[in-house]
Amino acid sequence: KDIVLLPPQEGTSIMVFKGQQILPTRNWVQIKKSPYNGDVGYVEESTESDAIVLVAPRHVPYDLPEESGERVLFDIELARMAGLDPVPVLSPHGTEIGYSCSGEEFIYGLLRLTLPVDTLELLDLPHLDDIRFHVAAEFDLPFVERMLNLFSAQFWQEQDAVEVHEGELRSKRGALVDLRRVFKIGDTVEVIAGPFCGETGYIVAQRARTIVLVI
Repeated sequence: KDIVLLPPQEGTSIMVFKGQQILPTRNWVQIKKSPYNGDVGYVEESTESDAIVLVAPRHVPYDLPEESGERVLFDIELARMAGLDPVPVLSPHGTEIGYSCSGEEFIYGLLRLTLPVDTLELLDLPHLDDIRFHVAAEFDLPFVERMLNLFSAQFWQEQDAVEVHEGELRSKRGALVDLRRVFKIGDTVEVIAGPFCGETGYIVAQRARTIVLVI
């Protein structure tokens, strides 16, 4: 076949087009550039050029210099104690979901960033340690809980006790996401994420979605 050479300006526009994509919302991405390089964020919105993501802030307006760089959720009370005047941020339905402070928006304690889509990489299943602040923020609970279930399911074994969480049970095989691992007081478990990762302990209490261990 004949090879047709494109003028430089056309070739450039095609390369730019190929590098653009609209990221799916309610998904996880890893940041490849910016001060948050390597961190994981949650996609709120996306265009072909930019995406709005929520990340655990590494700097908050009331930080002391020695504290900057450590991930932490924005705390409205600490901001007020520092003499700042945060302004509420409302959802499209009029619900208060966060605060604007010192030129930045913090949604459920997470920092709202606008970043170029070509600096973001989609993640199917991030490690829990990378999104522990998103879990603590307790936003978009159905999505976060489904992800937690998928992550923990990697460690399930035959004969583990489970309960049907969603979907039809009778005469059908449940998908992995429709099941939830069941724990009992006295069970011995291994911690799979967080500061105690790798430690083994036994369950002494259960409270809703939280269990208490003795290690």
